[in-house]
Amino acid sequence: MTQQALIERLLYEEEGATLDFKSGQYKFTGASDEEKSELLKDILAFANAWRRTDAYILVGVKEVKGGQSIVTGINDHLDDAHLQQFVNAKINRPLEFSYRTIEFNEVKLGLFQITAQKRPLYLQKDFGKLKKSTVYIRRGSSTETASPDEVALMGADANIENERTPILDAFLVYGKHDEFQEQHIKLQTFNATLPDDKDIPDYGSRSQSIGGIYTIPSFDIHTNYDFYRERAKYYAAIAKVKGFKICVRNSGNLPARDVKVVLEINGSSDELIVCTKGKLPAEPDSNRNFVPSKLFAPNMPPDIMVKQTISGWEVTCTLGKIQPQDLVLTSDQIYIGAENSQAIKMNVKIYCDDLPTPKSELFEIILDVVQRNISVEQLVPSKE
Repeated sequence: MTQQALIERLLYEEEGATLDFKSGQYKFTGASDEEKSELLKDILAFANAWRRTDAYILVGVKEVKGGQSIVTGINDHLDDAHLQQFVNAKINRPLEFSYRTIEFNEVKLGLFQITAQKRPLYLQKDFGKLKKSTVYIRRGSSTETASPDEVALMGADANIENERTPILDAFLVYGKHDEFQEQHIKLQTFNATLPDDKDIPDYGSRSQSIGGIYTIPSFDIHTNYDFYRERAKYYAAIAKVKGFKICVRNSGNLPARDVKVVLEINGSSDELIVCTKGKLPAEPDSNRNFVPSKLFAPNMPPDIMVKQTISGWEVTCTLGKIQPQDLVLTSDQIYIGAENSQAIKMNVKIYCDDLPTPKSELFEIILDVVQRNISVEQLVPSKE
Protein backbone atom coordinates (compact mmCIF):
# COMPACT_ATOMS: atom_id res chain seq x y z
CA MET A 1 0.00 0.00 0.00
CA THR A 2 1.36 3.45 -0.88
CA GLN A 3 1.87 6.12 1.76
CA GLN A 4 -0.92 8.21 0.24
CA ALA A 5 -3.34 5.27 0.36
CA LEU A 6 -2.36 4.52 3.96
CA ILE A 7 -3.02 8.11 5.07
CA GLU A 8 -6.38 8.17 3.25
CA ARG A 9 -7.38 4.95 4.98
CA LEU A 10 -6.31 6.16 8.43
CA LEU A 11 -8.24 9.43 8.08
CA TYR A 12 -11.51 7.47 7.90
CA GLU A 13 -10.70 5.36 10.96
CA GLU A 14 -11.31 6.28 14.58
CA GLU A 15 -8.81 6.46 17.41
CA GLY A 16 -8.28 3.21 19.27
CA ALA A 17 -5.69 0.58 20.15
CA THR A 18 -4.04 0.94 16.72
CA LEU A 19 -4.43 4.65 15.93
CA ASP A 20 -4.02 8.08 17.51
CA PHE A 21 -4.28 11.54 15.95
CA LYS A 22 -2.22 14.49 17.15
CA SER A 23 -2.95 17.99 15.90
CA GLY A 24 0.48 19.27 17.02
CA GLN A 25 3.97 17.80 17.03
CA TYR A 26 5.43 16.25 20.18
CA LYS A 27 7.88 18.46 22.06
CA PHE A 28 11.29 16.84 21.69
CA THR A 29 14.27 18.90 20.61
CA GLY A 30 15.22 21.16 23.53
CA ALA A 31 12.24 19.92 25.54
CA SER A 32 12.25 18.99 29.24
CA ASP A 33 12.15 15.39 30.44
CA GLU A 34 8.48 15.79 31.40
CA GLU A 35 7.61 17.00 27.91
CA LYS A 36 9.61 14.20 26.24
CA SER A 37 7.96 11.63 28.48
CA GLU A 38 4.62 12.28 26.71
CA LEU A 39 6.06 10.93 23.47
CA LEU A 40 7.75 8.03 25.23
CA LYS A 41 4.54 7.08 27.06
CA ASP A 42 2.47 6.99 23.84
CA ILE A 43 5.00 4.80 22.00
CA LEU A 44 5.25 2.38 24.94
CA ALA A 45 1.45 2.23 25.30
CA PHE A 46 0.94 1.29 21.66
CA ALA A 47 3.79 -1.23 21.78
CA ASN A 48 2.14 -2.95 24.78
CA ALA A 49 -1.42 -2.82 23.40
CA TRP A 50 -3.37 -6.01 22.74
CA ARG A 51 -3.35 -6.02 18.95
CA ARG A 52 -2.15 -8.07 16.00
CA THR A 53 -1.56 -5.26 13.50
CA ASP A 54 0.70 -2.22 13.24
CA ALA A 55 -0.28 0.85 15.24
CA TYR A 56 0.01 4.43 14.00
CA ILE A 57 0.30 7.90 15.51
CA LEU A 58 -0.55 10.46 12.83
CA VAL A 59 0.68 13.97 13.67
CA GLY A 60 -0.90 17.01 12.03
CA VAL A 61 -4.48 15.74 12.02
CA LYS A 62 -7.58 16.76 13.98
CA GLU A 63 -9.92 13.86 14.70
CA VAL A 64 -13.51 13.93 13.46
CA LYS A 65 -15.59 11.15 15.00
CA GLY A 66 -17.84 9.40 12.51
CA GLY A 67 -16.24 11.07 9.49
CA GLN A 68 -12.99 11.91 7.75
CA SER A 69 -10.51 13.53 10.13
CA ILE A 70 -9.13 16.94 9.14
CA VAL A 71 -5.55 17.34 7.91
CA THR A 72 -3.98 20.46 9.46
CA GLY A 73 -0.29 19.74 8.88
CA ILE A 74 2.80 20.54 10.95
CA ASN A 75 5.95 22.59 10.42
CA ASP A 76 8.41 20.97 12.83
CA HIS A 77 9.58 17.42 12.21
CA LEU A 78 11.55 14.87 14.18
CA ASP A 79 14.60 12.81 13.28
CA ASP A 80 14.01 9.07 13.31
CA ALA A 81 17.60 8.22 14.30
CA HIS A 82 17.44 10.53 17.36
CA LEU A 83 14.07 9.08 18.34
CA GLN A 84 15.38 5.50 18.08
CA GLN A 85 18.32 6.32 20.32
CA PHE A 86 16.14 8.20 22.82
CA VAL A 87 13.50 5.47 23.18
CA ASN A 88 15.66 2.34 23.09
CA ALA A 89 18.20 3.67 25.56
CA LYS A 90 15.56 3.77 28.29
CA ILE A 91 13.64 0.49 28.01
CA ASN A 92 14.13 -3.18 28.81
CA ARG A 93 14.33 -4.47 25.23
CA PRO A 94 14.57 -2.98 21.72
CA LEU A 95 11.29 -1.42 20.58
CA GLU A 96 10.48 -1.65 16.87
CA PHE A 97 9.01 1.59 15.54
CA SER A 98 9.68 4.24 12.91
CA TYR A 99 8.97 7.91 12.28
CA ARG A 100 8.75 9.57 8.89
CA THR A 101 7.56 12.81 7.34
CA ILE A 102 4.86 12.45 4.68
CA GLU A 103 3.54 15.07 2.26
CA PHE A 104 -0.22 14.77 1.86
CA ASN A 105 -2.55 17.22 0.08
CA GLU A 106 0.24 19.82 -0.07
CA VAL A 107 0.89 19.75 3.70
CA LYS A 108 3.36 17.73 5.76
CA LEU A 109 2.41 15.16 8.38
CA GLY A 110 4.38 13.06 10.84
CA LEU A 111 3.74 9.32 11.02
CA PHE A 112 4.84 6.98 13.81
CA GLN A 113 4.47 3.28 13.01
CA ILE A 114 4.76 0.75 15.85
CA THR A 115 4.86 -2.90 14.86
CA ALA A 116 3.31 -5.77 16.84
CA GLN A 117 6.19 -7.23 18.87
CA LYS A 118 7.30 -9.00 22.04
CA ARG A 119 6.04 -7.49 25.29
CA PRO A 120 6.05 -6.16 27.96
CA LEU A 121 8.15 -3.05 27.31
CA TYR A 122 8.87 -0.70 30.19
CA LEU A 123 11.39 1.83 31.52
CA GLN A 124 14.45 0.70 33.44
CA LYS A 125 14.58 4.04 35.31
CA ASP A 126 12.12 6.80 36.12
CA PHE A 127 11.92 9.43 33.40
CA GLY A 128 9.87 12.61 33.48
CA LYS A 129 6.31 11.66 34.48
CA LEU A 130 6.92 7.93 33.88
CA LYS A 131 7.86 5.32 36.48
CA LYS A 132 10.30 2.45 36.00
CA SER A 133 8.97 -1.10 35.59
CA THR A 134 5.46 0.26 34.95
CA VAL A 135 3.80 -1.20 31.86
CA TYR A 136 1.79 1.48 30.06
CA ILE A 137 -0.86 0.17 27.70
CA ARG A 138 -3.26 1.62 25.15
CA ARG A 139 -6.92 0.81 25.79
CA GLY A 140 -9.27 2.20 23.19
CA SER A 141 -8.37 5.87 22.84
CA SER A 142 -6.75 6.23 26.29
CA THR A 143 -3.49 5.16 27.96
CA GLU A 144 -3.57 3.22 31.24
CA THR A 145 -1.37 1.00 33.40
CA ALA A 146 -1.47 -2.74 32.71
CA SER A 147 -2.60 -5.05 35.51
CA PRO A 148 -0.25 -7.72 36.92
CA ASP A 149 -2.29 -10.43 35.16
CA GLU A 150 -1.90 -8.66 31.83
CA VAL A 151 1.84 -8.28 32.34
CA ALA A 152 2.09 -12.00 33.10
CA LEU A 153 0.24 -12.85 29.89
CA MET A 154 2.51 -10.55 27.92
CA GLY A 155 5.53 -12.33 29.38
CA ALA A 156 4.11 -15.70 28.37
CA ASP A 157 3.53 -14.44 24.84
CA ALA A 158 7.09 -13.15 24.67
CA ASN A 159 8.37 -16.71 24.91
CA ILE A 160 6.33 -17.81 21.91
CA GLU A 161 7.20 -16.77 18.35
CA ASN A 162 4.53 -14.56 16.88
CA GLU A 163 2.10 -16.64 14.84
CA ARG A 164 2.62 -16.09 11.13
CA THR A 165 -0.78 -15.94 9.57
CA PRO A 166 -2.89 -13.63 7.42
CA ILE A 167 -5.40 -11.60 9.43
CA LEU A 168 -8.38 -10.95 7.18
CA ASP A 169 -11.29 -8.56 7.63
CA ALA A 170 -14.05 -7.87 5.11
CA PHE A 171 -15.87 -4.58 4.56
CA LEU A 172 -18.71 -3.18 2.48
CA VAL A 173 -17.32 -0.39 0.28
CA TYR A 174 -19.36 2.48 -1.13
CA GLY A 175 -19.07 6.15 -2.06
CA LYS A 176 -18.07 7.93 -5.26
CA HIS A 177 -14.41 7.10 -4.73
CA ASP A 178 -14.86 3.88 -2.73
CA GLU A 179 -13.92 5.93 0.31
CA PHE A 180 -16.21 4.30 2.87
CA GLN A 181 -15.31 0.86 4.24
CA GLU A 182 -17.71 -0.38 6.90
CA GLN A 183 -19.55 -3.51 8.03
CA HIS A 184 -22.86 -1.75 8.68
CA ILE A 185 -24.02 0.76 6.05
CA LYS A 186 -27.10 2.71 4.97
CA LEU A 187 -28.14 2.96 1.32
CA GLN A 188 -31.04 4.83 -0.30
CA THR A 189 -33.00 3.68 -3.35
CA PHE A 190 -36.13 4.92 -5.16
CA ASN A 191 -39.28 3.16 -6.26
CA ALA A 192 -40.59 5.18 -9.17
CA THR A 193 -44.24 5.26 -10.25
CA LEU A 194 -44.30 6.00 -13.99
CA PRO A 195 -47.06 7.45 -16.19
CA ASP A 196 -48.93 5.07 -18.50
CA ASP A 197 -47.13 4.39 -21.76
CA LYS A 198 -49.97 6.01 -23.71
CA ASP A 199 -49.38 9.27 -21.82
CA ILE A 200 -45.69 9.40 -22.73
CA PRO A 201 -45.22 10.95 -26.20
CA ASP A 202 -43.16 9.49 -28.99
CA TYR A 203 -39.58 10.54 -29.43
CA GLY A 204 -39.33 12.64 -32.60
CA SER A 205 -42.27 12.97 -34.98
CA ARG A 206 -44.23 10.35 -36.91
CA SER A 207 -45.76 12.93 -39.33
CA GLN A 208 -44.41 14.74 -42.34
CA SER A 209 -45.60 18.15 -43.56
CA ILE A 210 -46.71 18.61 -47.19
CA GLY A 211 -46.74 22.18 -48.41
CA GLY A 212 -46.96 23.44 -44.83
CA ILE A 213 -50.69 22.58 -44.65
CA TYR A 214 -51.23 18.83 -44.75
CA THR A 215 -49.41 16.09 -42.83
CA ILE A 216 -49.12 12.42 -43.60
CA PRO A 217 -47.88 9.61 -41.34
CA SER A 218 -44.23 8.77 -41.83
CA PHE A 219 -41.87 6.22 -40.32
CA ASP A 220 -38.10 6.54 -39.97
CA ILE A 221 -36.48 3.14 -39.53
CA HIS A 222 -33.57 4.77 -37.65
CA THR A 223 -35.64 6.62 -35.06
CA ASN A 224 -36.57 4.88 -31.83
CA TYR A 225 -40.03 6.39 -31.26
CA ASP A 226 -40.34 4.46 -27.96
CA PHE A 227 -37.16 6.06 -26.62
CA TYR A 228 -38.90 8.13 -23.87
CA ARG A 229 -40.90 5.11 -22.71
CA GLU A 230 -37.84 2.87 -22.69
CA ARG A 231 -35.76 5.47 -20.89
CA ALA A 232 -38.45 5.85 -18.21
CA LYS A 233 -38.37 2.11 -17.50
CA TYR A 234 -34.55 2.13 -17.53
CA TYR A 235 -34.30 4.96 -14.98
CA ALA A 236 -36.91 3.26 -12.79
CA ALA A 237 -34.94 0.01 -12.81
CA ILE A 238 -31.60 1.69 -12.09
CA ALA A 239 -33.03 3.84 -9.27
CA LYS A 240 -34.44 0.76 -7.58
CA VAL A 241 -31.02 -0.62 -6.66
CA LYS A 242 -27.81 0.68 -5.10
CA GLY A 243 -24.33 -0.73 -5.60
CA PHE A 244 -21.53 -1.57 -3.20
CA LYS A 245 -18.24 -3.45 -3.39
CA ILE A 246 -16.59 -6.01 -1.15
CA CYS A 247 -13.12 -5.32 0.26
CA VAL A 248 -10.82 -7.63 2.23
CA ARG A 249 -7.86 -6.25 4.20
CA ASN A 250 -4.92 -8.43 5.23
CA SER A 251 -3.40 -6.91 8.37
CA GLY A 252 -1.30 -9.98 9.13
CA ASN A 253 2.31 -10.77 8.30
CA LEU A 254 1.74 -13.53 5.73
CA PRO A 255 0.21 -13.35 2.23
CA ALA A 256 -3.34 -14.66 1.92
CA ARG A 257 -3.83 -16.95 -1.09
CA ASP A 258 -7.04 -17.59 -3.00
CA VAL A 259 -9.22 -15.32 -0.88
CA LYS A 260 -12.94 -15.71 -1.43
CA VAL A 261 -15.86 -13.97 0.30
CA VAL A 262 -19.36 -15.47 0.39
CA LEU A 263 -22.38 -13.34 1.35
CA GLU A 264 -25.48 -15.21 2.50
CA ILE A 265 -28.54 -12.94 2.23
CA ASN A 266 -31.97 -14.06 3.41
CA GLY A 267 -35.02 -12.95 1.42
CA SER A 268 -37.13 -14.08 -1.52
CA SER A 269 -36.97 -12.64 -5.04
CA ASP A 270 -40.31 -10.94 -4.32
CA GLU A 271 -38.72 -9.00 -1.43
CA LEU A 272 -35.20 -8.29 -2.66
CA ILE A 273 -33.22 -7.60 -5.80
CA VAL A 274 -29.63 -8.85 -5.70
CA CYS A 275 -27.60 -8.79 -8.92
CA THR A 276 -24.44 -7.69 -10.70
CA LYS A 277 -24.15 -4.91 -13.28
CA GLY A 278 -24.53 -7.42 -16.11
CA LYS A 279 -28.10 -8.16 -15.02
CA LEU A 280 -29.18 -4.51 -15.07
CA PRO A 281 -30.87 -3.20 -18.24
CA ALA A 282 -28.79 -1.44 -20.87
CA GLU A 283 -29.47 2.26 -21.33
CA PRO A 284 -31.70 2.80 -24.38
CA ASP A 285 -30.79 5.05 -27.28
CA SER A 286 -32.85 7.23 -29.60
CA ASN A 287 -31.26 5.46 -32.58
CA ARG A 288 -32.73 2.05 -33.39
CA ASN A 289 -29.38 0.91 -34.80
CA PHE A 290 -27.60 1.55 -31.49
CA VAL A 291 -26.10 -1.59 -29.91
CA PRO A 292 -25.22 -1.40 -26.19
CA SER A 293 -21.46 -1.34 -25.75
CA LYS A 294 -21.59 -3.92 -22.98
CA LEU A 295 -22.36 -6.53 -25.67
CA PHE A 296 -18.79 -6.02 -26.91
CA ALA A 297 -17.18 -6.20 -23.46
CA PRO A 298 -14.26 -8.67 -23.25
CA ASN A 299 -15.26 -12.14 -22.05
CA MET A 300 -13.38 -11.97 -18.73
CA PRO A 301 -14.14 -14.34 -15.84
CA PRO A 302 -16.38 -12.46 -13.38
CA ASP A 303 -15.10 -11.96 -9.83
CA ILE A 304 -18.69 -11.80 -8.52
CA MET A 305 -21.23 -14.59 -8.89
CA VAL A 306 -24.83 -14.28 -7.68
CA LYS A 307 -27.22 -17.20 -7.33
CA GLN A 308 -30.54 -17.79 -5.64
CA THR A 309 -30.83 -20.34 -2.85
CA ILE A 310 -33.75 -21.83 -0.94
CA SER A 311 -33.48 -19.16 1.76
CA GLY A 312 -32.42 -16.21 -0.38
CA TRP A 313 -29.25 -15.23 -2.20
CA GLU A 314 -25.61 -16.30 -2.22
CA VAL A 315 -22.98 -13.90 -3.56
CA THR A 316 -19.45 -15.22 -4.11
CA CYS A 317 -16.60 -12.73 -4.55
CA THR A 318 -13.23 -14.05 -5.73
CA LEU A 319 -10.36 -11.74 -4.70
CA GLY A 320 -7.26 -13.88 -5.22
CA LYS A 321 -4.00 -13.19 -3.39
CA ILE A 322 -3.71 -10.38 -0.83
CA GLN A 323 -0.27 -9.31 0.36
CA PRO A 324 0.42 -8.43 4.03
CA GLN A 325 -0.78 -4.93 4.99
CA ASP A 326 -2.71 -4.64 1.72
CA LEU A 327 -6.35 -4.70 0.67
CA VAL A 328 -8.24 -5.82 -2.44
CA LEU A 329 -11.67 -4.74 -3.73
CA THR A 330 -14.00 -6.44 -6.15
CA SER A 331 -13.65 -4.87 -9.58
CA ASP A 332 -17.42 -4.46 -9.96
CA GLN A 333 -20.34 -3.73 -7.68
CA ILE A 334 -23.07 -5.84 -6.14
CA TYR A 335 -26.49 -4.21 -6.54
CA ILE A 336 -29.27 -4.54 -3.98
CA GLY A 337 -32.80 -3.18 -3.77
CA ALA A 338 -36.24 -3.82 -2.27
CA GLU A 339 -39.86 -2.75 -2.50
CA ASN A 340 -39.87 -1.33 1.05
CA SER A 341 -37.36 0.02 3.57
CA GLN A 342 -35.77 -2.69 5.70
CA ALA A 343 -32.68 -3.91 7.52
CA ILE A 344 -30.89 -6.57 5.48
CA LYS A 345 -28.63 -8.84 7.50
CA MET A 346 -26.06 -10.98 5.78
CA ASN A 347 -23.71 -13.65 7.00
CA VAL A 348 -20.26 -13.02 5.51
CA LYS A 349 -17.66 -15.79 5.32
CA ILE A 350 -14.03 -15.28 4.34
CA TYR A 351 -12.28 -18.31 2.83
CA CYS A 352 -8.52 -18.53 2.28
CA ASP A 353 -6.03 -21.33 1.61
CA ASP A 354 -3.99 -20.08 4.58
CA LEU A 355 -6.86 -20.13 7.13
CA PRO A 356 -7.70 -23.42 8.85
CA THR A 357 -11.39 -22.45 9.05
CA PRO A 358 -13.42 -19.70 7.33
CA LYS A 359 -13.88 -16.46 9.24
CA SER A 360 -17.54 -15.57 9.73
CA GLU A 361 -18.98 -12.10 10.39
CA LEU A 362 -22.45 -10.53 10.41
CA PHE A 363 -23.01 -7.45 8.22
CA GLU A 364 -26.07 -5.23 7.89
CA ILE A 365 -27.40 -2.91 5.20
CA ILE A 366 -30.13 -0.45 6.18
CA LEU A 367 -32.04 0.08 2.95
CA ASP A 368 -34.02 3.33 2.84
CA VAL A 369 -36.57 3.01 0.02
CA VAL A 370 -38.19 6.29 -1.08
CA GLN A 371 -41.40 6.23 -3.12
CA ARG A 372 -41.39 8.76 -5.96
CA ASN A 373 -43.96 9.72 -8.62
CA ILE A 374 -42.47 10.60 -12.00
CA SER A 375 -44.38 12.96 -14.30
CA VAL A 376 -44.35 13.12 -18.10
CA GLU A 377 -42.69 16.55 -17.84
CA GLN A 378 -39.77 15.01 -15.94
CA LEU A 379 -39.34 12.31 -18.55
CA VAL A 380 -39.58 14.47 -21.65
CA PRO A 381 -37.19 17.42 -21.71
CA SER A 382 -38.61 20.65 -23.07
CA LYS A 383 -35.65 20.89 -25.45
CA GLU A 384 -34.27 17.65 -26.81
